Amino acid sequence: MLQVFKVDQKASWVGLGWELMAGGAITRTVRGSEDEGGRGYIRSVYYNEGDFDPAYSDNYYEMEEMLQGFIDTEPDIFYYNFMGYSGRFIFDHATDINSATISLIPHNDLKVIPLIVGNSFEGFKIITPDGFTAEFGYAEESQEYRPAGLIGDYTIRARSTWHLKEVTAPNGIDKVSFEYKTVSGGVLDPRVSQTDGITFFDPYSIKTLTAYSGHTFSQYLLYTLFKMTHSRLTSVAIDNRSKQRF
Repeated sequence: MLQVFKVDQKASWVGLGWELMAGGAITRTVRGSEDEGGRGYIRSVYYNEGDFDPAYSDNYYEMEEMLQGFIDTEPDIFYYNFMGYSGRFIFDHATDINSATISLIPHNDLKVIPLIVGNSFEGFKIITPDGFTAEFGYAEESQEYRPAGLIGDYTIRARSTWHLKEVTAPNGIDKVSFEYKTVSGGVLDPRVSQTDGITFFDPYSIKTLTAYSGHTFSQYLLYTLFKMTHSRLTSVAIDNRSKQRF
């Protein structure tokens, strides 16, 4: 079959007109701040229902921290795609990263095991119902810079992608391994958004939490800068014998 290319068509990293679909990955969408951070969703103690009053001076500053992401109040969403399996999972709220449990969306018989080193996710293992073990690593990192909001600048640094690096068969012997390399330079993704709100009387000063007459908020511009590293597949090996390099 004759294949036609456009004059300005760009070649992929495996060649003009070629596309390689191999391996798999777990990716993450950070909501608020990273779950495993110092005040993250799986490392924080929250108020009991009915105990938090935003109008109370000591709680008012904390509410602003929640809005900016200094305090994480919702779970990140993790997406997996490998060996014909795809879906999402989240961590249930916990006060200790090592005791956090996982909920699959939708529920299925996969078993997801985080590989925790210190207070970070070094990788993941997923065991399929038929006994295959998929191990993910070669983590990529993203940064999100949030400048001067209501309580100051904030930079979120989080691992955002873990690549499939090994699949082990149920017999524990046969394996397929994947190797990657980090592409230099990374990706910068600046974004600007505007938030509009109703001007209101603020009964407390953000800085001192004392009565402060006439303080108002209306609207402000939010400039965020995303910086991401990324990797590409360099080889696939079967039982450490046959290796195909790219």
